[in-house]
Amino acid sequence: MKNLVFTFIFMTLSGSLYSQILIGFTSSQIKAYHSDSEYVLDSVTDQFGESITITTNKSETTFFHDLNGICKSQTVMPFGNAALNEFVKIYNKELITISSKKWRAYLSNGIFTVTLEYGESMPPYFIWVEHTGE
Repeated sequence: MKNLVFTFIFMTLSGSLYSQILIGFTSSQIKAYHSDSEYVLDSVTDQFGESITITTNKSETTFFHDLNGICKSQTVMPFGNAALNEFVKIYNKELITISSKKWRAYLSNGIFTVTLEYGESMPPYFIWVEHTGE
């Protein structure tokens, strides 16, 4: 039973891994993609561009757009240590591990660098950016 629960959690998180990386998408596309009632969507626009935050029962993802409305990076903040560890396990299995806090993803919409950030005054989160360099 324990393996069945782990498999379900793994499939749920990993299935969403590839479908949720929306760097390069417009804010309208991201809003349309997350129009289902299971998502809580919040949008803020400032002098740097728009940010859209999507909250689910597993994590909070924020998409950061430039002034042209194109998503340039996104963060994923898992809720709790169990979810954080599940994301790390998935990234270790599905992505190229660069270090204990950095991965590279080769996806159909680009090559991305994923970095785990954390500190004393903030919860851990992953930041996804388009990979530049070699």
